[in-house]
Amino acid sequence: MPELPEVETLARGIERVIVGKKIEDVYVGSDRIIRDCNSKDFFTSAILGCVVEAVGRYAKYLIVTLSAKDRRLFLIMHMGMSGQLRSSLLTGEELLFDRHSHLRLGFDDSSLLAFYDPRTFGRAFVDFEYDLRLKRPRSLAKLGPDALEANEPLERLLSGRERRTMPIKFQLLDQSLIGGIGNMYGDEVLFHAGINPFVTFGDLSPDEIGRLRVAIKAILSKAIELRGSSLVDRGYRDVAGELGGYQMLHNVYARAGKSCNRCDATIERVVMKGRSTFFCPGCQGSGELTPIDSQRLSRPIERSANHIDIDYMTVSPINLDDGRSFGSVFSSAEANR
Repeated sequence: MPELPEVETLARGIERVIVGKKIEDVYVGSDRIIRDCNSKDFFTSAILGCVVEAVGRYAKYLIVTLSAKDRRLFLIMHMGMSGQLRSSLLTGEELLFDRHSHLRLGFDDSSLLAFYDPRTFGRAFVDFEYDLRLKRPRSLAKLGPDALEANEPLERLLSGRERRTMPIKFQLLDQSLIGGIGNMYGDEVLFHAGINPFVTFGDLSPDEIGRLRVAIKAILSKAIELRGSSLVDRGYRDVAGELGGYQMLHNVYARAGKSCNRCDATIERVVMKGRSTFFCPGCQGSGELTPIDSQRLSRPIERSANHIDIDYMTVSPINLDDGRSFGSVFSSAEANR
């Protein structure tokens, strides 16, 4: 679940407690969390003895810059669905040594940093190369511009011909186009901009494109200010174990069946092969999806108690930041024919 605002909050939190410190101990409790590395020994030997130079973020990835005598490298972490980071300097030890704390770093001041991840979709890996042109580690080169920092016009990012039939919601989720926006903030951004999540980018007017650009920066910035969103399962907490606060400002996400805060219409939920989209039919237009090319709907829309279930077939795969694509997640085998 952690998206750009949550990862930014975690990065700012650990920056205060690990920069300038030397890694003197590395514990890897599960090989799954370092599945992108050759081996546990490779991962451990790469970072052991390194000093933390800086902590940053790109899209949904947290980047720890490390230095040794003869090299610089990057410890990169992705929180997956349930990942959290906890510092022994800011919280108690109950999660630091929990069975779900799959990675622990011990520093030269005896403090610990733990990567806690019950669902084990998170991962940590090292990168020895930096792309000077893209200004990020080379392993993140395939990501699109960071959603908060991007200066490129949205027209350049989202209007490619191969994506002309893709709903704008899924373009925002495609990490190869824009890095950092996930399902939750995608819904909130589109509500803020007053845009139907199922129209294509080509259907947007210049005014709507301008509103979308403003909404992306406004929603993400406010969410960072409030330290991210903690949902009902409280699966996200900051480094000190505190809940985020932006969930109190959610207008549509996880609010199906409730009244819109803006127009009193009822918030609806659309499920496309397992992923939910929440929107207001009053502020953002009908959920009849009339702008969508009908060949991409394999059966009619079914409505039931503010819930719409669509068997959706994408034309082009959309890259998720966990190595999958919407082509594999949302489509049948014939979806890309």
